Parts: sequence; structure tokens; C-alpha cells
Amino acid sequence: MRSCPRVTDDSISKIAVGCPKLRELDISYCYEITHESLVLIGRNCTNLKVLKRNLMNWLDPSQHVGIVPADYLNACPQDGDAEAA
Repeated sequence: MRSCPRVTDDSISKIAVGCPKLRELDISYCYEITHESLVLIGRNCTNLKVLKRNLMNWLDPSQHVGIVPADYLNACPQDGDAEAA
């Protein structure tokens, strides 16, 4: 999915519902998706181990508490971290 400008929440909805065993997803540079996409991914893709979201500054990890596993959120680099760049 990386760098796909036409990926929308509707696209992510179809993926999240249709691919519940998804283990890795890269939504980096997909600027048309919103917080709702992460909610759908978190609820439906319970096997997800890797979620890449480079340059998605509008995504605040604190919004996803209770949806995305806490150990994953704690391991995510935050904006301003060297790893987040």
C-alpha cells in the first residue's frame, strides 16, 4: 500500500474485513486515510504484527489506545524521535 495516493478509508475497510489474518501493512504516504482506517485494522486484523505509517503525522498513537495493542504503541517511534524520521 505504501505511497498509494488513491488508497482511502473504503480501501482499508475492504482489506481489514477481507484479510483478517494480515500480519504486516505499510500505509506510509497514503494521505487519504484517516483514524477510522486504524480502528478497522485494529478491530479486524488481530494477527497484525507490523504497521508502518511513515509521514502520517496526523496519526496520534494516543488515539489508538484500546484498539492497537499497548506493546505495539509503546514500541512505535514518536514524531521527533530519530527513528520516526
